[in-house]
Amino acid sequence: MDAWRDLKVFDAGDVEMYSVVAHRSVRSLQEAVHAVTAAGAIPLVLGGDHTIAWPDAAGVRSARSWATASRCAG
Repeated sequence: MDAWRDLKVFDAGDVEMYSVVAHRSVRSLQEAVHAVTAAGAIPLVLGGDHTIAWPDAAGVRSARSWATASRCAG
């Protein structure tokens, strides 16, 4: 498979992450992931630390209307 030929790839750009306002950063990322997922695409989020995992999953969940998000027990 050739990803550039077989898949539609789109760079949605950067999401502003505010270093001193974590809740604002998390909300911005969740909204961006939601928008990409709601448009029918599969979001691929690169970079960041462990803080970005929840807003990524929550953005997909809200766009797909899943009732709950699962958590892995560690």
